[in-house]
Amino acid sequence: MPHYTPENLLFREKQISDISRIVAVTLRGQRPDNLFAYGKPGTGKTSTTRHVIEGLVKYAQEKELKIRHAYINCRTHNKKYKIFLKSLRELFPDKPDKEFQGYSAAYLYEKLVSFVKETQTHLVLVLDELDQVKDLDELIYAITRSNDEIPVGGITVIGISNNLMFKENLDSRTKSSLCQQEMIFPPYNAEQLRSILDQRSAEAFNPEAVNPSAIALAAAIAAQESGDARTAIKLMLRAGELADEAH
Repeated sequence: MPHYTPENLLFREKQISDISRIVAVTLRGQRPDNLFAYGKPGTGKTSTTRHVIEGLVKYAQEKELKIRHAYINCRTHNKKYKIFLKSLRELFPDKPDKEFQGYSAAYLYEKLVSFVKETQTHLVLVLDELDQVKDLDELIYAITRSNDEIPVGGITVIGISNNLMFKENLDSRTKSSLCQQEMIFPPYNAEQLRSILDQRSAEAFNPEAVNPSAIALAAAIAAQESGDARTAIKLMLRAGELADEAH
């Protein structure tokens, strides 16, 4: 339930519209700006971004346009090498790992750039928890340099971070290229969290199984703490587990 993404993302219409506007230029054969999205945990950054990008790629497939994406959790893949490796695995899901493992980061980089260049593909890299990348300056420089070599298509980065001050520590060159477009995801308030819980509860529980006062309490607690939708959802999930145990 906490990791489920509903088809309709409440209270993120503006962010959906803004991300869609930025990446939609790929449908006209243009390269989008890099985007940096930040905000506190549980404010919908990841779910909103993936919702837009997956919709874009699905539409592109229907129209036979060359647009691909790779979602990478940088808490797990926290080095340039690991990010290039994960990207190639996303682009070549049918190839065995031995095709890429054991090679240098430079080789993986060249393999990635060659794919984009030869297929004239627009590749959108979604780097979640970007602040966890240990050699971020090198990564962004490499991607920026690669686009100078790609006449048609290119690689665009959408970086996501929970750290509101993270960009202040970036190298000036990295900041200028990564933060071409910026987006802030504000915390949800109690009423918004209540609506989100109403939506999720209707999908997760049997009709009339959830007391509205329980939803209001979970929303109020989460809003008071941080405006984190995940916190509110986990509270409802735990309440459901306790109800099951009681019966």
